[in-house]
Amino acid sequence: AFAQQGVLDQSFGNNGKVKDTLLSGEDMIVQPDNKIIVLSSDAWPHWDSLMLIRYNQNGTRDSSFGINGFAYLKASANFELGYRVALQPDGKILVGGVGGYIFNTASGSALVARFNVNGTPDVTFGTNGYVLTDFSTGLERVYAMLVKPNGKILITASLSKNSGSATCIAQYDTSGNLDVGFGTGGKIMTRLMFAPRDIKVESGGKILIAGADSSVSTTRAVIIRLNVTGTLDTTFGVAGKVTAGITTGSSYGRDMAILANNKILLLTKTANQPGGFGVGHIGLYQFHSNGTTDYTFGTNGSTYNEFSPNPDEPRRIFVRPDGSIIVAAQINYSGADSTFAVGPGADFGIARFFSNGILDLSFGRNGLVRTDFGLTDYLHSGAGFDSNGRFILAGFVTVQVAGSGFFKIGISRYLPFNTSNQYNTIKGGIFKDRNFNGVKDTSEQWLSNASISVKKTNTGNTTLVSSANGQFSIAVDTGSYNIKPVSYGNYIYAPSSANTSHSTYLNTDSVVFAAQDTNYYSNIVLQSFSSGSAKPGGTLFHDHAYTVYALDSVFGATLEIIKDQRVSFQSSYPVAPTSINGDTLRWSFNIYPAWLKSINVLYTINTSVNVGDTLITTTRIYSNYPDANPADNVSVLKDDVKASWDPNDKTENHGGKITHTKAVNGEYLTYSVRFQNKGNDTAFNVYIRDTMDSKLDWNSLQIVASSHNYKMTMNDGKCLFTFPFIMLVDSLHNEPKSHGYIVYKIKAKPNVQIGDVIKNMAAIYFDYNLPIITNTETTTVVAEILPLKLLSFTARKQDKTNLLNWATAQEINVDHFEIERSTIGRDFNKIGVVISESAVGSSHNYSYTDNNPFASPLSNSICVTTKIINGLTMLQSLQ
Repeated sequence: AFAQQGVLDQSFGNNGKVKDTLLSGEDMIVQPDNKIIVLSSDAWPHWDSLMLIRYNQNGTRDSSFGINGFAYLKASANFELGYRVALQPDGKILVGGVGGYIFNTASGSALVARFNVNGTPDVTFGTNGYVLTDFSTGLERVYAMLVKPNGKILITASLSKNSGSATCIAQYDTSGNLDVGFGTGGKIMTRLMFAPRDIKVESGGKILIAGADSSVSTTRAVIIRLNVTGTLDTTFGVAGKVTAGITTGSSYGRDMAILANNKILLLTKTANQPGGFGVGHIGLYQFHSNGTTDYTFGTNGSTYNEFSPNPDEPRRIFVRPDGSIIVAAQINYSGADSTFAVGPGADFGIARFFSNGILDLSFGRNGLVRTDFGLTDYLHSGAGFDSNGRFILAGFVTVQVAGSGFFKIGISRYLPFNTSNQYNTIKGGIFKDRNFNGVKDTSEQWLSNASISVKKTNTGNTTLVSSANGQFSIAVDTGSYNIKPVSYGNYIYAPSSANTSHSTYLNTDSVVFAAQDTNYYSNIVLQSFSSGSAKPGGTLFHDHAYTVYALDSVFGATLEIIKDQRVSFQSSYPVAPTSINGDTLRWSFNIYPAWLKSINVLYTINTSVNVGDTLITTTRIYSNYPDANPADNVSVLKDDVKASWDPNDKTENHGGKITHTKAVNGEYLTYSVRFQNKGNDTAFNVYIRDTMDSKLDWNSLQIVASSHNYKMTMNDGKCLFTFPFIMLVDSLHNEPKSHGYIVYKIKAKPNVQIGDVIKNMAAIYFDYNLPIITNTETTTVVAEILPLKLLSFTARKQDKTNLLNWATAQEINVDHFEIERSTIGRDFNKIGVVISESAVGSSHNYSYTDNNPFASPLSNSICVTTKIINGLTMLQSLQ
């Protein structure tokens, strides 16, 4: 249990959790003695007062605090609500909120109150223990508060009124009086931002405030910085303000951390993450002390993570001594749980990130610890560490009492988190360098599915890394590493490799490779694969992916498919065929460098096929442009007909056999791992573990295509494909969208022998469920075989001629047949040629008439030789 991250502390409450009385938990602090103070409200008869509850280390209520563990303070004849609690160095407790609040009206004053260590109101502070401050007419709520090193108290409040929103800031002395040396009479009101959720003081005394800016068309998370006296620090960012958040969706600043190097880390709630649900997710941004973006963090200074299909509400952020980042959040908030049913309501959440912004997948389950109290659980601001390194969350949880829903305080405590930041980072990507300047220009694209190898010096340990977008990030240990691109198309790379070395941790190296192609000819590469399995009367889905690995575009290209006669074309996506002629389908289009595109084709399989039959589809792509490598313009798919199939399976394109010549000459084996969510709820993440056969050249692996964004790492033949936040819907709700796949190609080792069997299987994980193990796909290395199957051959005499007839099946790339004749059964001489019809199908009947046979029929021996398009000749005797 101690080895697992995010485990509940069983010595606290009931198995790590506390549910206490009919209250709500708004915020929390931990005292130096590890007692826990929770800010709450809603308890009769003090439901209109500020309320604090203190708990012992074991989770029981501390009866020595206030009255039986409860402390109260009343500041007006109306309502007092608390939102933030803070601890002074002398142990006194500060509470910020709103005083004199009247329901259904936008009125109330910013409230700051102070309690003694024992829970009684501190009457030396303000008036009878509290201060009410008005900035304007409207509703003013204190959402952030801190105690400065000199004992002065800073607060930020959100002002809501009919004329708009604003941020209010005030500073008080140790007795609760407004500090007249700050702002105007101790107060500031600004419309530079609204919803100020956090306030921090830098080592030099300057003040940072995080919130949001709604003056622009899309609300954006912002930070403003004030000087010690409260004036705007115009040297920070742009005129005193830094804006964060992507431009396509709203974002809100939630919390901040100032790092030891004075960099600023901002936590945001952000909507419309590219590829996400657009409802709310966790955003992290890092800035230098002057407000400029720190591009070494995350991806260009930021990182986004979405853990559920409903809004994830980030609340607090903590940076640990090891540099790791802890985020407390409410996960999967979908509104009030009106049914109060156990199930998919919101939960407490903890996520951990490395110091560079990458989600630490070793933490909890895939980077997240999610704690469910049974119904909908609300986490506001209550989070923190005690002196023993145990993390604590406090909020309010929904309970059902006599059929009605109520709130209780919910507290959870976790065992200390292990150190996570013992790593260094290598990050970068491979881009298509069209102008050969070695610099990634704005118009130049990353190479999709490109891979790098990372090899540790003197160990022989090599890791392959790939991603759908051509960029990579990998955590490594100390020592020296060599990084180089995996051969991809006809490219050369600048630089050809890079080296990095570190003796300490928490270092980051950026390596970017320019892929350059000086070949005059373009090189089109075609890859075809099946998605699904063939069965009589069923459907067959093929994906034909193509790209250009060269400098120039290819205009007027044609993709030609010669389908098996036993299937019927139904449809294609994204465009219909340009022409259909019998079993031949053609598409015409243009191809641009480094653009991976595909055409998907759906067929119906005839009911006349039999289990065990093989359906053969030949696809080629061509143009009038010279091609640097015509061999990779042709792809042959062999689909074995099965009685039934599992939607989670693994297949290889050669249909179970590869010739020895092809294997040792480096022909790729193309594997497809297909998966489908057959459960009854969305799968947030999918993982595929694939241990490569030792007869495969692990360093030759290349990704061909994927259904969703992925990340791949492979070390010592152990491959992990990660589909983070795939949100794969289940088949009950949307069968067509419940599928996914990853396709990769890999070479056999050149020392494989005839008779060797290459075996592969995969384990597919949907979230935290047990793995689904695929079938074991076997490919046998065989001796040379004909690219066709001879069904029959006859020769009969008619008059003074001999008529030859033969029938074939499964023809692949056959150019022509040569007819040879001999009188002694050897030393054959060519007498004729019959052109193959494999271009228009895979099964045919042929005939040839020998008009000048030898005089004696017994002296005629006939041989037919097949000639393959690529020049390889194979002999088939036909007696």
